[in-house]
Amino acid sequence: MPTATHWVPEQLWQTWKKFVEIARREGRSAGEILNEFITNYVRIHEPGNPQWPLDRFQERSQESTPSLAKPAPDYTKMTDCELLDLLREPPWRVSDFDRMHIRFILKRRGLLAKAEAHLN
Repeated sequence: MPTATHWVPEQLWQTWKKFVEIARREGRSAGEILNEFITNYVRIHEPGNPQWPLDRFQERSQESTPSLAKPAPDYTKMTDCELLDLLREPPWRVSDFDRMHIRFILKRRGLLAKAEAHLN
């Protein structure tokens, strides 16, 4: 089996000794803990740049979002049920501003108290 050595700078030598002692006390070896750390580090940072790959955001990027080419919905023309369904959506699907707008419309219609009780 291949082996590797780890150099510890003098200013960290006491910390290294404490690390080895803690690992031993927990029934593990320092090498086992380092291997676990290295495995997780590579899993998180691979394939190179430590930033998240863009495909982690793909699910969210496929959701429809308002843009200049596609105007935002006119909430005032929606039914009460449609507005309530929008308030039940996850926070990332409906912006805070849109939620505030929807609550304002429901309040003007006299339904906000019922809607808040129904949502909680």
